[in-house]
Amino acid sequence: MIIDTNTLLQIIGLIFSIVGVIWYLSTILSKINAELSKSAQLNTIQDDKINSMDTSINQQITNNYDTCKNGRIDIWKDLNELKLKVAKLEAKEK
Repeated sequence: MIIDTNTLLQIIGLIFSIVGVIWYLSTILSKINAELSKSAQLNTIQDDKINSMDTSINQQITNNYDTCKNGRIDIWKDLNELKLKVAKLEAKEK
């Protein structure tokens, strides 16, 4: 079997084309893999930041609730003291 030079060059060209396509696909897949890895790391960092912010917000809400509760207690104490003073003054007038 005799192979012509053109046929030989076409076979070699086909082989190089196949190798080129395989190399191109592997390069693209490698870049996609690197981007996915970087994206996963960024998502992890973002989740950690969101969790820490959520914890901080919950602590602030709890602290504000306690502060407001203590403030309401103080207001009611002052109001009750004023009511007692008013009642004493009204009792003196009668």
